[in-house]
Amino acid sequence: MKKHSKVRTILMIALVCLIGYAGVESFSAHNRSNPEPEKQSPKTATVFFHGYGSSRNAEKSMTKYLVDKGYSNRRMDVTVAKDGSVTMGRTLQKNDKNPLILVQFDDNKNQDFDKTAIWVQTIMANLKKQGVTR
Repeated sequence: MKKHSKVRTILMIALVCLIGYAGVESFSAHNRSNPEPEKQSPKTATVFFHGYGSSRNAEKSMTKYLVDKGYSNRRMDVTVAKDGSVTMGRTLQKNDKNPLILVQFDDNKNQDFDKTAIWVQTIMANLKKQGVTR
């Protein structure tokens, strides 16, 4: 009788292991076939400012490289006139991936950094209105 008891115990343990294994595999297969929906990532723009006496042309080759390598699919020109008015070259679209913003200061030798800071704030506020969150 003891021999049957040991065999029964071994069979019960094997059955429990088999059921456990089947449950884990079933759960794992379900997760592979039903992935969680992707969360929409915030729109992240990279803003390029040229240096003293320069223009946005200084950054064009860098932004072309980033577009060619797939980091971004859109470049946008932004111009700040000498009077401080900001002109956005286009409107960003929903499907724009990591837009690259090239800023042109027409008064490119201005050393009034308080004025420049106001211009930059205006640019960033306009980008935020177009859905850029970072």
